Amino acid sequence: MERILFDFFNETHTEWLKSFSAYFRLSEEGVASYFDELNPDELTPGKLTQDLNINLTDYDSNNLSIICRHMTTASRADKESFSFHGILDLKSMLQEKTPLSDFIKDYGITIDVENRKMFINQQLYPITSYGESCEFCFKERKIPCESYFKCDPRKDMDHLGLKLYKYGATEEFFTHATMGQMESYSSIQRCPEILQTLDKIVSSINGFDRSAYKMSYDWIKAKPECYILEFPVQLNNMETYAPIEYDRAWYEISDCLEQSGYNHSDYCERLIPQNVLDNMVFLKRFISIYFYDSEGLGSLLPNMCVEPGEIRRVIEVRKQ
Repeated sequence: MERILFDFFNETHTEWLKSFSAYFRLSEEGVASYFDELNPDELTPGKLTQDLNINLTDYDSNNLSIICRHMTTASRADKESFSFHGILDLKSMLQEKTPLSDFIKDYGITIDVENRKMFINQQLYPITSYGESCEFCFKERKIPCESYFKCDPRKDMDHLGLKLYKYGATEEFFTHATMGQMESYSSIQRCPEILQTLDKIVSSINGFDRSAYKMSYDWIKAKPECYILEFPVQLNNMETYAPIEYDRAWYEISDCLEQSGYNHSDYCERLIPQNVLDNMVFLKRFISIYFYDSEGLGSLLPNMCVEPGEIRRVIEVRKQ
């Protein structure tokens, strides 16, 4: 099947409609007429699949790609790393030799992601997760406490564990946004967000005897340039369907999945192909962008990166 590329940054509604019709193998004129006549406030993925007779099983999400943009800060020298590394996930950025790992090493910090260890000036600290017992005491007590209310260093280390392990340290990006919307995320247009997390850990372990954001501020001064990297991502390589409460979410999407031949038992036993869920989520995102010009966000699947050759262009946002 022909591979379809959606570009919600550089193309128009007319081109979006053409790509939509091509992917779902529909008449472009028929889809245009349908979109013109409907009330978008009443449109859901379920209604869309029913009205246009779309069976989500019939479309391979491997054949649909979306242009994405990732915003990052760097020095001009660091810019060359995009050509060598591409866009790495957080785990790789911390463990491999990268501008980020080199930067934090200057402050005595190294991180062994695989073994859940953080070294601060050669002192080992475990990277913890919420709910784990305090087998290691960040306050250097002889007998670690089991208090419900954890100390500040432990809470900050839990937050790092949350980013790296529960959320998978995935690479995040925009699928649709204005420049102003992207720039409103100050944490990514000024310095890597992970630096703020590491700053808080170091500050709390040291008893708050230094600025809570020293590394972040130093990065801003040393690496003032901001870049947007543009690249395509296949839909099947994106995180799509991941509801907080999986069982209850059925009632929000049942009409869409039933239209494609799946029932509640299939859903509960997790028998619905990922391809179908990818297509369902894409329909929801398409509706929000096409009719409401909504900001779109996404992320790669865990342990995936953007290869250097996949970066189509680098846009410089700020010069200082």
